[in-house]
Amino acid sequence: MENPIKFKWLHLLCSLAVLVSLLTGFRVHLLNGYDTLFLLSPILPQGQLHNWHLLAGISIALLIPLYLIFGRTHADSRRSRAGRYHRNVHRLAYLFIPATLITGSMLWLGESDLTWRQWHFYSVLGLLIYILLHGYIYFLQLGKTLLSALFLVKCSL
Repeated sequence: MENPIKFKWLHLLCSLAVLVSLLTGFRVHLLNGYDTLFLLSPILPQGQLHNWHLLAGISIALLIPLYLIFGRTHADSRRSRAGRYHRNVHRLAYLFIPATLITGSMLWLGESDLTWRQWHFYSVLGLLIYILLHGYIYFLQLGKTLLSALFLVKCSL
């Protein structure tokens, strides 16, 4: 039984949690003395961000079981339309989201070894690639329809 409303809300919540996690994580990365993202510094959030980063990571971890339930039923109903590209891109998510959560959990548990930090950063970069590929194909397929669905508010009188 498909419930697209629940899936859309879940997708929105997950997207917001990932966005908060990425932005705060990039700032934390810069604060730890890594200069790889210094060009992003002016647009990244400022202040005490470790708690926000942790909260976003916990939110993602809590949303995953719901996403597996509602996402699976949603995907089953659209399986005939989904091509090989979609399946392969989603496999990237199945690889990088758990990798990011595991490496982030290890860092939170006090494993501050440089190897964990590097793997966490690489898994986040993989997650960014997934986000770009995931959004790119929908933009190509749906074009104006997608943009109007995202940015226009429909009013019924």
